[in-house]
Amino acid sequence: MAGLAGGYLPEFVQRAGHPGSLVANIRTVLQLACVVAFMGVWPILKLRLGAPERSESRRIRVFHPFLLWFLPPFVIWNIVTGSFPPFAAVYLQQHLGIGLQHVGVIFSVAQLLQFTAVLLSPLLYRRFGRIVGVGFAQAMTAAALLCMGITHSVPLAVTYYFAYCGMQWMTGPGIYSFLMDHIPDEERSTASAIQNMSGAICQAATAAFTGSCIVRFGYANVLFGNAGAALLASMLFILLLEYATRRPVQIASSDPQMSGSAT
Repeated sequence: MAGLAGGYLPEFVQRAGHPGSLVANIRTVLQLACVVAFMGVWPILKLRLGAPERSESRRIRVFHPFLLWFLPPFVIWNIVTGSFPPFAAVYLQQHLGIGLQHVGVIFSVAQLLQFTAVLLSPLLYRRFGRIVGVGFAQAMTAAALLCMGITHSVPLAVTYYFAYCGMQWMTGPGIYSFLMDHIPDEERSTASAIQNMSGAICQAATAAFTGSCIVRFGYANVLFGNAGAALLASMLFILLLEYATRRPVQIASSDPQMSGSAT
């Protein structure tokens, strides 16, 4: 609904007799959105959170060793999630020539597909397993980006954009739950903070770099680069995390043999 409102409100304000250009009316809509966002502060301030439990018996590590295997594919994946999305509106409106109202409709449909993808993600993980399921969704994201870079048809480009949004969001629940399942309870908050911080830094740097790349090389080459990064993240996620999850099993299975031979 927010996409629909953002697409239609500027022209609606202009038709209602508000003086100024369409750009000025877009600015007015953004200011209204800031007011709505600020209103969300009030219920947050009313929340009453309990004090966290303190564990004095265990020494909590700042950096869990499993993050050494998890962060490389995660950071590369954040190159994909932080590169194209900030420029999607410009791509749809300026590169494909789609009107502002239709861009709002496209964003609303994309958000609905993202919501549906999150709900359907457990079916994907149940069918292929969580590691392969996430890797498969990342590979499909790469395919959608590649098709967006190749096609010159507006309807096909929008269709591929929908596929890109859906498959990208289908990876989120699997990635986060996979990390939490391999981190002890008392270290999950620290690991989650490291994950979010590394992702945010990577996305911010990628967005700044992508803007200059679009100007110099065009959207097609940037989409091809994103497709390559998504495919690399998929392969690393499957290879590194499959190996990382099997290591404890191999060590555990070898210990009894060693102890048995020693006796």
